[in-house]
Amino acid sequence: MPAMSATPALPEPGPAAFRLALTREVTCIRSLAWRTDLPVAIERSETGGGDPDGSAGGAGGRGPPPLRGIDWPRLGAALEAAGLVRRPPVGAMQRFATARGDELSLIPTTGRVQLRVHYTVPEHERRFAAERLFQLLFHALRRP
Repeated sequence: MPAMSATPALPEPGPAAFRLALTREVTCIRSLAWRTDLPVAIERSETGGGDPDGSAGGAGGRGPPPLRGIDWPRLGAALEAAGLVRRPPVGAMQRFATARGDELSLIPTTGRVQLRVHYTVPEHERRFAAERLFQLLFHALRRP
C-alpha cells in the first residue's frame, strides 16, 4: 500500500487544481502552530482555458474569467459537519475547535489556514495531531 502524501491535489471545477501542504510555523519551536494556504481565486489563464465551458474564447475580448475560489461559508459548514465546534469569529477569521482543544482558523482574505495543536498534547504526538486537523480540512474541502 503506498504511503499517504501530505500534499494532496484538489480538483477545481474544470481542469484547474491546487495543492495543499501542511507546514509548521517557523516561529513555533514547540510544534503547536501549523499552517496551509488555500487559493483565494484561481485564474483560468493558469490552466490554458478560456470561458467556463472550456472554450478558448473570452468575454468580448477581455481576459479570461477567474474560476470560483474557495466557498468559505460552505467550508465552515463542512468543518462543523465533520465534528468541529464553531468558535466566535475574530473579524473575518472563522474559528473552529475540536473537543480536545485543537483549533483550526480560516482567514478568507489571505487563504491562510492556521492549525493549532493543544499544548497538552505530548510533543512527540503534535505532528500527528496537526495531520488529523489537516485531514479534516482536506475532507471538508472535498464535500459536495
